[in-house]
Amino acid sequence: MQATAILTNTDLVKRLYQLFNEGKTEELINQFDDNCEFIDPAPREFVPYGGTRKGKAAIREFFKLLNETIEIKRMEPREYIEQNDKVVVLGYWEAKVKKTGKIAKSDWAMYFRLKNGRIVRHQGFEDTYNTVEAFRQVGGKTSGN
Repeated sequence: MQATAILTNTDLVKRLYQLFNEGKTEELINQFDDNCEFIDPAPREFVPYGGTRKGKAAIREFFKLLNETIEIKRMEPREYIEQNDKVVVLGYWEAKVKKTGKIAKSDWAMYFRLKNGRIVRHQGFEDTYNTVEAFRQVGGKTSGN
């Protein structure tokens, strides 16, 4: 008889980054609870994928807008911190904004709360000023407008 490995919450979150880096967006979205609250700190009026969303359809919209507007150059989770049903990940990212050609980059933290093996809350933290500036076109407008 083979023993079944029990995945920790950190293992489940690590899997998200693996799926993201493999471009398996739909499988990644399926790791979220149907009513998950998903918060990206960037202001939506400047960064199309920013803001607060709720539910898988809204999370799907986030990833669609993310893929339409930026090209991820680096997404590096560097440290995982787990406590009970919460996982915090510290990392770094770089992306090229497709309309401006500018690079957005920042250290980041991502907070995940899990219940029954599903993510029920996600909140990101990053240098949103840097991201908004990368979306800004000549003349002060942003490519999100």
